[in-house]
Amino acid sequence: MTPYEKGDLVCFKWPGQQVPLRIGIVIEATTSTFSVKWIWYDKFFYMEDAFDEAKELNKKFILDIVQYKKKSNNICIEILSPAISSYRDEPKTDRHRTSKEDNSTDCGSG
Repeated sequence: MTPYEKGDLVCFKWPGQQVPLRIGIVIEATTSTFSVKWIWYDKFFYMEDAFDEAKELNKKFILDIVQYKKKSNNICIEILSPAISSYRDEPKTDRHRTSKEDNSTDCGSG
């Protein structure tokens, strides 16, 4: 289980893919859940040009705030940059893991 914390920059990847489909920021984290405000999405994957209303629907539903349970094993969300970044004079943490390093998810399998 990845310990998501407030301020982490995260991305959502489709299982088996290495390309981020959404990028967001963890805006709240408790012991059991965390919430992400999505700020960017792959317009091609979410078919923004497919029909006229797609752009507005994507803004409303894809760039929304979503809450996740931390104990779920199938969350395909990777930490891109931890809230406590390496530019500070603090010890590095192991919180920045890829789906290949975290065997508790099936996001890296294809």
